[in-house]
Amino acid sequence: MIRYLLLFISVLLLTAGANAQELTSRRTQADRLFERAEYYNSLEIYLKLAESENAPVEVWERIADCYRLMNNYERAEEWYAKLINIKGIRIVDVFFYAEALLRNKKFALAKDMYKRYYANETDKGLVNFRLAVCDSAEAWMKRDGNYAITVEKRLNTIFSDWGPSYLNKDTLLFTSDLATGEYRNNDKGIYARTGNEWLKMFTYDIKKQRINDVDFQRSGRINLKKDYHTGPMVVNQTGDTAYVTVTTRAGRGSLSNVKTPYDERVYIRRLELVMVIKEKGKWSKFVPFQYNDVSKYSVGHVALTPDGKMLYFTSDMPGGLGKTDIWYCQRLSDGKWSKPINCGKTINTVADEAFPSIGGDSKLYFASKGLPGMGGYDIFSSTGSGTNWSEPKNLKHPLNSTSDDFALATLDGKTGFFSSDRQGGSGNDDIYAFTYTGTDDQLKTSQPIAAKPAPPTTNAALGSPAMVILEGTVMNNASGKQIDSVSVTLRNSEGIPLEGKMVGPDGKFQFKVVPGRDYTVETRRKGFYPVSNHLPGRSIVPGFSAIIQLAMEPLTTDKTFIIRNIYYDLNMYDIRPDAQTEMDNLVRIMKENPTIKIELSAHTDARGSDYYNMLLSDARAKAAVAYLRRHGIAGSRMVAKGYGETRLLNECANRVRCSEEDHQFNRRTEIKIIEGVK
Repeated sequence: MIRYLLLFISVLLLTAGANAQELTSRRTQADRLFERAEYYNSLEIYLKLAESENAPVEVWERIADCYRLMNNYERAEEWYAKLINIKGIRIVDVFFYAEALLRNKKFALAKDMYKRYYANETDKGLVNFRLAVCDSAEAWMKRDGNYAITVEKRLNTIFSDWGPSYLNKDTLLFTSDLATGEYRNNDKGIYARTGNEWLKMFTYDIKKQRINDVDFQRSGRINLKKDYHTGPMVVNQTGDTAYVTVTTRAGRGSLSNVKTPYDERVYIRRLELVMVIKEKGKWSKFVPFQYNDVSKYSVGHVALTPDGKMLYFTSDMPGGLGKTDIWYCQRLSDGKWSKPINCGKTINTVADEAFPSIGGDSKLYFASKGLPGMGGYDIFSSTGSGTNWSEPKNLKHPLNSTSDDFALATLDGKTGFFSSDRQGGSGNDDIYAFTYTGTDDQLKTSQPIAAKPAPPTTNAALGSPAMVILEGTVMNNASGKQIDSVSVTLRNSEGIPLEGKMVGPDGKFQFKVVPGRDYTVETRRKGFYPVSNHLPGRSIVPGFSAIIQLAMEPLTTDKTFIIRNIYYDLNMYDIRPDAQTEMDNLVRIMKENPTIKIELSAHTDARGSDYYNMLLSDARAKAAVAYLRRHGIAGSRMVAKGYGETRLLNECANRVRCSEEDHQFNRRTEIKIIEGVK
């Protein structure tokens, strides 16, 4: 079931340019269904064709493939076994047979088949990796392991249930193709690959053991309660914003397609992220993730850090290391997300990595097919942030198995839930509860990158406080590479500068800070917008260093930079004292980059008349330009422009009822460089 989620595999069950001629051949009909990924429907026809005494070997291969693609590895093994010694079969049948044998824990025969498949391969690393997987799986299964595993009987159904995440400590969110009855009288909403309904989101009350569907409100054309596959879903700590993975609803014109042997075109439906915001207690506002691009790649499977400042996700976007990788974005000062950066080769491999989650123990948990494991997806943990990670630790048997194990959720690192399609469950994929039974020493991964011991600096005789090393790296958000010659300033909670440094060629810097105190780190560099990152005291722990990464956005012609902290009194346009900090930052940008020219524009919300708002915004823009001129910026380098309410960023137009927060989102000052970038 999860395979269709792993990017490029979810296929629209609609075709274009259907052949007008009626195709009566049962074989042709089955082949057409198979090419359209309708494995459930095609299998029924292939099985009837196989009853014929003269059934071609290609029919047997398609039956084996259908079972494999539907994750029925017992029947897949049975049919590949029939093929394996027939002359003229595909060589890949040997590989698929080996994979099925591994899944079914027949390690010796699986190794023989892997050796046969790779017999002519000069790179012995490929076969050695597969043989090592068989050996480690067999060895780990003979040990007791460090986890107690139980299948959640009340949570799981005969359907595919997977992808748990915590809504709160007593409630899980999960994904399932559980029959809701909404499609009882027709075939609409039935996934022809499995014969079940499309995936939807549900909640599970852990104490009451009760399942309910998630109540998404319809928004325009989006209806997450009925439209195609929805899930998994993760909610931020304040409970008002969710990130939901969906199979794209984009029109065919923006989708890639594959031409089949029957002159059809099968449209590839990739994954995208939708941010869903809760308004008045209901999931009702839908905002697409800014880096979705379903014409080229998929984005899905979100993990959020507790402070909401970093977002990890799975994608096969260009620039990765393998099939699907784990990437991350940082939240910028304007609320948007920075350009995605690959988490790097410590985490990612040439194969698939997916399903990241951040545990309550601050570890990254993820599933991988490319790291040494037991076969299929294995769950790993690692400590770190961004591109800096400790060596991933395989959680081993019984939490991992020879099947797909993925999507782990934990609040404390010792208890929680995960997903698996292993034998012995209730349905296809199932959700299992786990409890850690080992020692604390066994629970540790290799030395964590983001929490390495800092050198002791306490002077007991003098009673001075223990200091912590704050380490940082400055990245170019456009290229993902480290940058040097950056001025970095450390400020205390009152904004007073404590220390300043210049970043060296390695893009790194260090400060000594006192645990438990709030700090702000600011970066400045010619050719880039400045960055300010607040560090709460709770993130600075005695005895451990703290690591941060700062992504700086290059100055670019026609790129708009939003400043939200330039405030004005109601119906006034004078620059208030509390807005002067942002204006002074803008002064420094203009002086550091003396060749640039900017358009400085002001925007209002929709309340008030259109004409009045245009006049007010124009006056505010001119007031901002006047402030810059008083501080030494030539008037010829600036253009003041008021746009009134003509460029709203949300739906809060005239006669639309919105919260004060939504109206404030539209009240902003924007800076756009119009020329002079060097």
